[in-house]
Amino acid sequence: MNRYEPMIIVPGDLRNEHWPKSGQGLSGILPGAVGQQRGPNILVDGDCEAADASAWTAFRSATLSKQTTAPFEGARVLRVAHGGLTNPSANQTVMTAGVTCRITGVARSDGTGTPTIYDGVGVVVWTGTNATSWQAFDVTFVPTDTVIRFRASGVGAGDYVEWDDLYLSST
Repeated sequence: MNRYEPMIIVPGDLRNEHWPKSGQGLSGILPGAVGQQRGPNILVDGDCEAADASAWTAFRSATLSKQTTAPFEGARVLRVAHGGLTNPSANQTVMTAGVTCRITGVARSDGTGTPTIYDGVGVVVWTGTNATSWQAFDVTFVPTDTVIRFRASGVGAGDYVEWDDLYLSST
C-alpha cells in the first residue's frame, strides 16, 4: 500500500502495518486523513512505550501500570485499573481551554469497563464499548478544561481498560 493512499481500518483488523509512526518520516499524518498535517503530540508518553506510568496522574484512586500482553503497537500499553473508587482515570494537564484539539488512538476493555475520554471532569469526548478488541478513535473537540482524562468507566475490583498509541494535538 502506498503510504499516501487513504486507508480504512476494519473492526477486528486494527493491527494495520501502514499507520505512520514517528521515525518513519510521516509523523503527524493520520490514517484516512492523507496530507492532513498535525501539530506535535502534546501528551507525554502518548505512545505508551515508557517503562512505567510516571508520566500519568492517577485520578479516583486509579492503579496505573504498563502491560506487555498484546499491545496494539510497540511493546507496552497503559492500563487504568480499579484501585478502590469507580471510574478511575489516567490524566495529563496538557490542553488549553478553547483551543481546538484532536485525539487519536486505540483502547480496549477487559470485557467489563468502558473506555471513555473526558475533557476535564464532565465533558465526554469519546466513549468506546466493553469489547476486548482494540477500538480506534479519532475525535476533534474544543476543550473546556486543561486536563484530559483516559477513564475506565464502570469498573470494579480487578477490572481495567487499556490505552495505546495516543496522539493529542492542538491547532
